[in-house]
Amino acid sequence: MQEAQLIEIFSSFQGEGPYVGQPMSFVRFQHCAFSCRYCDTPDSFKKFKDYRVEFPQGSGQFQNYPNPASIEEIAHWLQKFNNEIISFTGGEPLHHSRFLVEALPKLKNRNPSNRFLLETSGILYQELRPLIDEIDIVSMDIKLPSVTGMKAYWEEHRQFIKIANKKELYIKAVLGKETSQEEWQQAVQLVYDEAPEAPFILQPVTPRSQKDQTLSNVELKQYFSWAKDILPTVRVIPQMHVQAQWL
Repeated sequence: MQEAQLIEIFSSFQGEGPYVGQPMSFVRFQHCAFSCRYCDTPDSFKKFKDYRVEFPQGSGQFQNYPNPASIEEIAHWLQKFNNEIISFTGGEPLHHSRFLVEALPKLKNRNPSNRFLLETSGILYQELRPLIDEIDIVSMDIKLPSVTGMKAYWEEHRQFIKIANKKELYIKAVLGKETSQEEWQQAVQLVYDEAPEAPFILQPVTPRSQKDQTLSNVELKQYFSWAKDILPTVRVIPQMHVQAQWL
């Protein structure tokens, strides 16, 4: 029986992408092998002896339980929430691909009406392959080197989209002052080549300090225009969960 290192299980509103504002249950995994400059979940890099569970649902009150968590434990808590969509997030949940391959069919059997959303960096396509049939919605990022401070993952993103596009897919990209027209258009072209019908979400960088520069409205409109030139569904949706206390 597989087990997983968790950070928390809780109920809240989705804070990113086209489902923003929709109530969901969240299972947040520990660990991420990537190091994005503007990471919004720094707890991903910590090791937690315990994971916490919000109970009752929506109360903001948490109880601690020892890691690792079993499938039965996770199923027990999720049954106490009444949200249709369950988001598996992190961190990077695909670091726990083997666990998810075993867990998702069992969770679906417990409540066939649940839909599973995978929130991921969109890089680990080999880990996605064995569990894609169990996922209903894929929320993936395109990691722009100018923003993340990491190397480019163009080919990994391409292979990931080829697999993820079998299901409902939307693609997000965080962009900032450092993002060039050439880099942005490469990302847009990638989406056009592999999943032109997938909603493409522009997320302006959320400043972490007063030193961080944000995009002007004029600059944001220009990025939007470059994407909209070839993609049918383009939206600007800021990361609401880092701006609103109630998300």
